[in-house]
Amino acid sequence: MIKDPTDAVVRVDAVTICGTDLHILKGDVPETRPGTVLGHEAVGQVVETGADVRTVRPGDEVLISCITACGRCRFCKDGAYGQCRGGGGWILGHLIDGTQAEYVRVPHADLSVHRLPGGVEKHDAVLFADIFPTAYEVGVTNGNVRPGDTVAVVGAGPVGLAAILTARLDETIKIIRSTIFGLRSRETAARSGLRARVMRVVGETAPGSGFAPSVRMEGLLDTQVPKDVADHVIAVLGEALSNVARHARAGRTAVALGTDGREVRLAVVDDGVGIPPDGRRSGLRNMAERAEQLGGSLELTTPADGGTSLVWRVPVNEP
Repeated sequence: MIKDPTDAVVRVDAVTICGTDLHILKGDVPETRPGTVLGHEAVGQVVETGADVRTVRPGDEVLISCITACGRCRFCKDGAYGQCRGGGGWILGHLIDGTQAEYVRVPHADLSVHRLPGGVEKHDAVLFADIFPTAYEVGVTNGNVRPGDTVAVVGAGPVGLAAILTARLDETIKIIRSTIFGLRSRETAARSGLRARVMRVVGETAPGSGFAPSVRMEGLLDTQVPKDVADHVIAVLGEALSNVARHARAGRTAVALGTDGREVRLAVVDDGVGIPPDGRRSGLRNMAERAEQLGGSLELTTPADGGTSLVWRVPVNEP
């Protein structure tokens, strides 16, 4: 069952079903071929490893991550494992056979399966393959949840409950369980928020590139980034994506926008031909001037595997 030297084969002892599996069954994920074994979260025992696997060996009890990571591409190095370009990302039960089977082949095993400490029950550990990381990263980390915050958990289902647990919410934090219907009165205001504006800009520029950029947003962007700063963010994002569409000849672009309450950081990374030495620089000068005007900076680098990395950051308060 080993195909590549970085593979591990795991005997599945505990597995669960994700809502994504249901979307596949409904036909919402057309790239999944009929007959593909579903599932991307499991716990089991390693039975075989490829020649290049170093972190696990046969007999180890392991957790299989829902996301596979090569560890070498620019996205993995930036911690964006879901965007892995080295044959990883969400592939189990999606592009290759998954975990809802007696055995599963896991590519890039060194970063994609994790040894379990002794005494951990398998049916407890399997929750850390997807549901708890999802709740923590998407809900708690991206939501910038801190002690004393008032938190709205929209839908207290499995992921909502996991978000509550991973936030370590206690009586010092007021938990509001609401439904989406209770938030509909805010939809009009949400359309003018920074997150919604970012998605509109990305959608508008996608046709010129021939593909849709990936987007990752973190923090309280709609409330912690002042409108004047948000206007600059949108202008810089539009200019950056326009440059990619017109000049980069890229096949992939990743947009990351986040704030920690002190600064806002926009990163646009593509895999194109880079910025030619004799190319026009007016757009870049404009982005740099916007950053300097707000007391921030613009950084342009060329990743080791080519392309361009643009990072624009400014404080969200008066410099």
